[in-house]
Amino acid sequence: MKIFIRTLFVFIIILFSNNILAKNNWILDKKLSEIYFQLSLLPADDLIGRFNEFDSYIFIDNNNTSINNFNLSINIDSIELNNSKLKDFLLSIFFFNVKKYPNLIVKTEKIIIQKNQNATAKIQIKNIPHELPVTLEIFKLTKDLIQIKTKFVVSRKLYGLGKNQWQSKFKFFAKEKSILLDKIKFSINLFFFKN
Repeated sequence: MKIFIRTLFVFIIILFSNNILAKNNWILDKKLSEIYFQLSLLPADDLIGRFNEFDSYIFIDNNNTSINNFNLSINIDSIELNNSKLKDFLLSIFFFNVKKYPNLIVKTEKIIIQKNQNATAKIQIKNIPHELPVTLEIFKLTKDLIQIKTKFVVSRKLYGLGKNQWQSKFKFFAKEKSILLDKIKFSINLFFFKN
């Protein structure tokens, strides 16, 4: 009898947990969502590119007032630039080293919905995690649609991006040398639909 009661109790907990998770399951709309980055170069203009492959999920509390978890994984190899030499450089072992480290990861903990806020996110590049400040804007557009906008800046040096002889200079065009500045800016705009 005790075994039956324990089994029934475990079953009820699992059933209750699955109902809670189902109510809070939100799916990323990849067609509406977009991720851009900006590299500053001297003497050239800043370069703006985008990532085409990424995935994200959020878990919202039962009161629909906060996001308890926000996780984003960006496939770095999906980078889109209008300069093939620079793209090859960014994917190479001197910068992102995508063959060894294919993803950039962003994670935050509890975020209040409907608030503009400064927060801290764990940003992992090349398997190196750092807690960095991020700016977040969260909009509950409808009861079934949430938009999350975030911006953050990473230091190349902090993550070892552009190392060795490529630390500050690289050949950008055949005849012109450009200096790659330290900061990389990310701008993320994600849309989630309730499942």
